[in-house]
Amino acid sequence: MKRLMTTFLMTLSAFALAGCGGTSSNTPSVGGSNSSGTSDATVAYQFVGSYYEVASQFASFDFLANLNSDNTGTLYRLTCHADETQNTLEESDVTWKVEEDRDGIKTMTFTEKETGTIEAYETDGKFTLALKFTFAGSYSRTIDFVGSSTIQYETVDAWREDVEGAAYENQGQGPSGGETEDKETAYAFKASEVIIDSSSTVIANCAAECLLYEDGTAMARNGYAMGGTIYADYTKEEGTWEENDDGSLSITLKETDYTATENEDGLLSFTWKTTNEEGPVHAVFVQEK
Repeated sequence: MKRLMTTFLMTLSAFALAGCGGTSSNTPSVGGSNSSGTSDATVAYQFVGSYYEVASQFASFDFLANLNSDNTGTLYRLTCHADETQNTLEESDVTWKVEEDRDGIKTMTFTEKETGTIEAYETDGKFTLALKFTFAGSYSRTIDFVGSSTIQYETVDAWREDVEGAAYENQGQGPSGGETEDKETAYAFKASEVIIDSSSTVIANCAAECLLYEDGTAMARNGYAMGGTIYADYTKEEGTWEENDDGSLSITLKETDYTATENEDGLLSFTWKTTNEEGPVHAVFVQEK
């Protein structure tokens, strides 16, 4: 009887060990990896998005979110630079839920430390979240972060391989995808300060520049700057320019006309008026020699 009981227990243990092995799944496990883990949660929704508008001056940003079946998740942020050795991958925790009302309309609630809590309705099987992120200190942008139950990337590595460096495939392009860096500059203007009109307060870490090109086009911008170098655009305007017989320049930026005339130092100068998040602002442009 004792031997029979021992045999029974050994057999039961063997079945238990076999059950622990489980079966492999084609659905990414928690964190977007295919390797086995301790949790049974799998990816229920996957979101992707990107922001490349400041790639030329600062960096490009790609985002991936894997939302797991246990209502946890991970948000991945890949920051890429022209020098790929400076690229970084960050991750943060996410919680989420999908609720369906009596009319069958589904609402996604997504919570993450930086972006806070955001919601979106399902349309054509997809959710589009307004994902907010910050960079270069206090600058922020909001992107369309689109996701569904369709899993496009089985692993985080597969996503990274697909998107990394995409913003830099067409070298020589300007901040808005134009070929401004290939143009010959006729005149260059700089402003080390951008001032809020209502309070006469200088915006911290902000500078401006205006470039007049040989082809008669013009561009002015202000943005986050360190040491006078702009790394991320805040406001950008384009236009045209021409020389006048008296040596002054007529400049049009976003349908507003300006005249650059000589200052007391014999350099061309004009005051650019535009609008930032702080409201109406201005910058005094002075010609660079």
